[in-house]
Amino acid sequence: MLLAAVSLVGCAGGDQAGEVDDLDADKADGVSYPLGTFDTTSPKLYEVSELTLNADKSFGRQTEVACAGGGGCGPEKESGTYKFTKSGSIRYIRFLDEKGALIDRYQWTLSGKTLKIRNTDSKAPGTEWITLMQVAARVVAQMNDVSILLPLATTQADFNAYLPASAEGVGGPLVPKDIFTAFDVPAMTAVGPGAPELVYSTLRLVAARLDPCFAQIGPITDPTSCQNQLRVIFQSLSFGSGTTTAEDSGLHVFYSLTRDQFTAALRQVIALREANGGEADLGPLAVHPIIAKQGVAGAMGKALAAIIEQYAGTGTITRMTRIYSSNDFWDFNGIDIANGAPLPMVIPTLPNNSTTVEFVSPLGGNTLGGTFVPGTTSSDNMDLLALFADAEKATTHARQSAFDAVLRIENPNFNSPNTIDCASCHVSAVARMLNGAALGLSATGDPNAFVAPASIPSADLAATAPPIPGADSRDFHMFSYKGTQPLIMQRVINETASVVAYVNAQVLTSE
Repeated sequence: MLLAAVSLVGCAGGDQAGEVDDLDADKADGVSYPLGTFDTTSPKLYEVSELTLNADKSFGRQTEVACAGGGGCGPEKESGTYKFTKSGSIRYIRFLDEKGALIDRYQWTLSGKTLKIRNTDSKAPGTEWITLMQVAARVVAQMNDVSILLPLATTQADFNAYLPASAEGVGGPLVPKDIFTAFDVPAMTAVGPGAPELVYSTLRLVAARLDPCFAQIGPITDPTSCQNQLRVIFQSLSFGSGTTTAEDSGLHVFYSLTRDQFTAALRQVIALREANGGEADLGPLAVHPIIAKQGVAGAMGKALAAIIEQYAGTGTITRMTRIYSSNDFWDFNGIDIANGAPLPMVIPTLPNNSTTVEFVSPLGGNTLGGTFVPGTTSSDNMDLLALFADAEKATTHARQSAFDAVLRIENPNFNSPNTIDCASCHVSAVARMLNGAALGLSATGDPNAFVAPASIPSADLAATAPPIPGADSRDFHMFSYKGTQPLIMQRVINETASVVAYVNAQVLTSE
C-alpha cells in the first residue's frame, strides 16, 4: 500500500510534508467530497466566486480580478482538471491546467451544502477562507430523453421485458384491443412471406417520444394552446436464435398529457438517465445508448416502462396511426379516438377527405421509384423526387422545387402532421438521400433546410440511422425498425432538437 501513497512534496509552494493523493475520494469512507457547482452572492476581489467540480474530474471556476486602473473587472474564467490530496486530516484540491500543470491548491472543508476553500499559496492575493454555497443542479434535457428508441433484444429475458400492447396503463391497456381491431389490420406482410404483420399479441413497444406541443409549426408562443403528448410506437416482433426481428409495419399511439404531466414525465426520464450513469451528453439521437448497454431488461429499461405505464393507457389515448406493407405497397392511415369511440382520421392535404394514402414502389436499388395514391394537394409537393426516372428527365427548376418541398416537409418550422400527408412525411428523407443525392441536389445553404436552435450542439444533430441505399432501399419507418435495421428519419431529428431547445429554455427552468 506504500506505493499508493504518492508524495506531492515539492510540487508547489505551501505544500505540506506527507501530502499524498486522497485515495479516499473514490471510496465510501464517510467523508463527503464537494461535487457540483458552488458560488457566492458576495464576490470579493481576487477570490473564487464560482466553482464547478464535475464527476469526470474536470473543473470550471470564476475568480474576481482587478482592472489595470483599479477596481474590479469582473470574473476571470478558468478550466482544467482537479485532484484531491491530503496531509493527515487536512484536505486539498489541486487545480491543473489543460496540460496537467499545477495552477494552484486550495484547502477545503465541506459541511452540508457549504464549501469553504482557502488558497494555500501565501504569496497569492486572496488567501482568506472563502465560503461558497452549493447551487442546485439545473435539470437539462438531451436528444435521447425526449425521443427514445429501444434496442432490439438479443436475449429472451430482454425480449420478455418489452411492454406488450396489453400492458396495463392509465384506465386500461396501452392499446385497447377493441379499438385496435377497428383498424381492420391486414393479415400478411412483405417481410417474410405469410408472416403476421400487425397482430395484437405480438405488438411490443419499441419507441417513445415526449412532445410539449404536437403539430406546432415554428416557435411555441402560447403554451396554453399546446397539445402535450406522450407518443409510443409498437411493432410486431419475433425472437429466435438471439435475434429480434421487426415486421415492416408500425403502430403509432398518441396519449394526451397535461403540461404538468408532461413536465413530470420529462423530469422522471432525465433523472432516470442520470441515475444510470448518463450525466454527460449522450450525443445524437440513436438507439438509446444506456438501454443498449444494459439491455431492455436492465435498470433503465424497466424503469422507463413503468414511467410509460404511469401516463399512457386507455384513459388517455387519443389517436392511432399505422404503416403497413404488402409487397410493393405501403399504406398509411389512422383513427381518432373520442370518448372511447374510433373514427377514421382524415389525412391532411389529400383530396376528397381521404382516410388512406398509399406509396407504391417496385423493388429498388440505389434510387427510389415510387408514386403516391392519391397525390397531395399541398404546395409542398415532393412527388417528382420520389420517382427517379421522372426526376432524371425533369427540368432543373422542377427537380429543385421537389427537393425544396422535401426539405420543408422535414422542417418543423414549415410543416406539421396537420399540414402534410403521412406518406410524404415517411418517404421524404429516403427520396432526398437517394434520389436527391443522385441528382446532385444538396440541402447545404438551402433556406428551406432546418437550422437547429443555437443551444443544440452540432454533434448532436448527426444522423445515426439514416436510410441505406442497397438491394432494398424501401425503408419508410420514421423511428422504429424494419427487420433488424433501425431507422431514424431527419424529420424526427429536427423535431427532437426543437423540443429539447424549448424545454431547456422554457419548461425546465423552474426548480
